[in-house]
Amino acid sequence: MDEVQEEFQLALEEIDKERAHDSQSMQPENQRLERELCQLQQAQESSHATMQGLVSWHDIQPALHQTHGELNRRLASYLPSSGGIHGSWPEQDGPLGTLGHNALPGFSAPSDYPLVTQEAPVSSNQY
Repeated sequence: MDEVQEEFQLALEEIDKERAHDSQSMQPENQRLERELCQLQQAQESSHATMQGLVSWHDIQPALHQTHGELNRRLASYLPSSGGIHGSWPEQDGPLGTLGHNALPGFSAPSDYPLVTQEAPVSSNQY
């Protein structure tokens, strides 16, 4: 029985030595991981502080789509075929209402502003 106890004792001592050796060899890796974790936590806190006043795109997107749709509906109501405006256009009641559809009002510039002369159109494919 003493032999068996002695074998177990030696095995336990061997296991303790291996465990101590393994923990020593893992210590630098553990310290590196702790430093990396600390840096990541600091970066996360910094980004939270930076983005605290910002709103996420998922919160803004529905409001933007709704506003854009409402703007399109309002603009489309001014089209003649939309049926949104009945009767005369607002501009027809004013001084331009008597002009034809392709007539433009006259323009006279004050004497201190030079009139721009029309130049030949410039081709956009010059190169």
